[in-house]
Amino acid sequence: MYEKIFKTNKNFISETKKVLPWFVAGLFLLLLHSQHQLNSDEGIVLNAAWNIINGKNLYLNTFEFYPPLTPYLLAWWWKITEPSFLSAVFLSYLISFSGAIGLYLISKKIGLKKWLFLPSALFILSSSFWTLINHNAYNLAAIIWFVYFFIKALAKTKNSKYYFLLSGLLAGLSVLFLQHRGLIVILVALIFLVWLKYKKQINFKEFNAFTLGAILPIISLFIFWSPIILYKDLWLFPLQNYPATNRLPLFLWLACLIIGLVISACVVLRIDKKQCFNIVFLQFLSLGLLITSLSRADATHIFQALALFTIIIALSFEFYLTKKQDKRLIALLMALGMLFFIPRPLFETATVNMVRQKLNQYCPNPQTIYAGPFMPGVYFEKRTLNTIPYSFMIPGQQTKEQFEEVVNYFSLHKPDCVILNYAVVEKFDYNKNNILDNFINANYKKVDSVGNVYIYTQK
Repeated sequence: MYEKIFKTNKNFISETKKVLPWFVAGLFLLLLHSQHQLNSDEGIVLNAAWNIINGKNLYLNTFEFYPPLTPYLLAWWWKITEPSFLSAVFLSYLISFSGAIGLYLISKKIGLKKWLFLPSALFILSSSFWTLINHNAYNLAAIIWFVYFFIKALAKTKNSKYYFLLSGLLAGLSVLFLQHRGLIVILVALIFLVWLKYKKQINFKEFNAFTLGAILPIISLFIFWSPIILYKDLWLFPLQNYPATNRLPLFLWLACLIIGLVISACVVLRIDKKQCFNIVFLQFLSLGLLITSLSRADATHIFQALALFTIIIALSFEFYLTKKQDKRLIALLMALGMLFFIPRPLFETATVNMVRQKLNQYCPNPQTIYAGPFMPGVYFEKRTLNTIPYSFMIPGQQTKEQFEEVVNYFSLHKPDCVILNYAVVEKFDYNKNNILDNFINANYKKVDSVGNVYIYTQK
């Protein structure tokens, strides 16, 4: 009897030890993203999904230069649950947490042991630099799972063909979350697959399975939208207009590139031949993702691009650190983790509830609100629809014709209230001397403010 009880307790303790790190990691991720504020990056997705829920069609009734899968996925989720911020956070939390689990599984396949949890831990910590309700976060989770099934397919099991197909589908879906990152993923994968085919390590069925999986999600777009609209909105517009307001100094980017190359070289010197291909693939994919962050080389996009490279970092620790050094580094990483945990200053200092109260006071008719220059989340918070096709208006990114279109519309249909937060767009070198801001200054007066959010009514 005592032996059975002892064995049961031992099994329970063993299982608890396996689950406990994930419970702590999940709780930590939740704490890092527990704040509900008027975040612009969240607002893009919330506003687009809210428009879809209310019968609008992306690219036809509303303009965006991001792919459609993120808002349509959220709109579908809202139809199952309810349109709420909490529901959106829950879905996005599950997606990002799955990314942490995916990194763990990849690390296990690569052969990490002592530092097996490090990539997942770094992923969760670095997520404090971005919001979970965003196409970037969804895209990153899709890429991580693509890598897992791609490496699983390379193991050459009976199901390799199906794993290649599944990895291809995830790579294709990553394009539907974020076009330039997803296309780089497919390109890098195809280059490595061509090499494997040349070396006769995979067959045509496996190669075609991946290719078919990658193409299917992209082709599916043409069922709902014409190629011309998709080309103009998702390719031509961001290529011509996005760089104008997103150029940043490359000091951080270059530092990460140099350090990454050094770490990669050190790992290659000690690598196991059995894992050589997988690790080199991870290195080249990480480099490709880092190149995509050049479009906006800030900490958010760079750390997202380096999510898979954390596995290479963990490998370097296993190869080169002694047990004593391991303990010191763990203590340092824990200290850094506490620093990450401290909420970083945000552009939006106003709480959602306070803004809601002011809007209810000054803007009782929610149908006549304009929230700018980059505050699309206000429309969802007020459960109203954006009366113009654009979720934000930034000079240099939006065209002169688009600004003129909005001003002409406002001349005929003046909103009762205008809500502005210029602090959000300081990072884009926002120029207030434009026809839309001039129109607002000429026709509206400031009546109240909450933090950086200013409320205007008609003069």
